[in-house]
Amino acid sequence: MSIDIIKGGSGQTLVQNSELVLNTFGYWPAFHDAEVVTFSISMTEDEGRYVADATIAVRHGGQDNPKWTGSGEDWIVEFLCRDIAETNINLNELSGGGWLDEIVISTRDDGRLDFDMRPLAGFDVRFSCRSVEILKIDPVPSAQMSNQ
Repeated sequence: MSIDIIKGGSGQTLVQNSELVLNTFGYWPAFHDAEVVTFSISMTEDEGRYVADATIAVRHGGQDNPKWTGSGEDWIVEFLCRDIAETNINLNELSGGGWLDEIVISTRDDGRLDFDMRPLAGFDVRFSCRSVEILKIDPVPSAQMSNQ
């Protein structure tokens, strides 16, 4: 499979295990029209202090690829953002679902990362974090595909 790097890619070089996404889709997606499936924050101990980690799962079918020709297999991409801070979480429009315009990951002057889930509808989340990692990527089971 060839890998296409879309101009203006959103931080794939900053994401640990980004090759899992690249190997699945053949490019680094912007996650346009992806659905937020889960968002959770958990407390973990790190070097003697407690920090908050965010786990985010999005459902994506590759529809932001310029070479996309129609519905294919949907995938659940699970991100882990460690040591989040400076959070801005807006759920005011969540009744319309949690749909993304894009996910943008960028570096800051202090060495941390900005993680920005820009919404299409319902789920506007921004924070800084120490690192971003792809935990796993799994196909959506066919029973869930037929329930769309």
